[in-house]
Amino acid sequence: MAEAEVLRCNAQLLKAIQANDWPEYVRLSDPSVSCIEAETQGQLVEGLPFHQFFFAQAPCCKASEPQTGPPEKHTTMASPHVRLIGDSCAVVCCARIVQSKSGICCSQETRVWQRGPDHAWRNVHTHRSSKL
Repeated sequence: MAEAEVLRCNAQLLKAIQANDWPEYVRLSDPSVSCIEAETQGQLVEGLPFHQFFFAQAPCCKASEPQTGPPEKHTTMASPHVRLIGDSCAVVCCARIVQSKSGICCSQETRVWQRGPDHAWRNVHTHRSSKL
């Protein structure tokens, strides 16, 4: 049951990234979320402001606006693996495949999820292999 919950949260987070949905991204992330990604050039970065910058740079997508054509991108979470660590921590490893008009990109991701006192899972750390 917990594995399915964490995978659902991971999929929702990837969907929020693709849709440029900052409120949903914040809902699924711990305020002190840390990451090591290509954009950090191998450095550990903490906090949501780093991620907010990229959301602010992307063209806005509003769920209320009707889709007038095919989506610009499609994200697939391939080969997900969940490791539960007790009742309040989980690690999700997967390949993230992003299809777009300009081609296909793939990265390997590891996300650490923590269940808070409110029983909601939040992403507390991300390690991504390459820039998408």
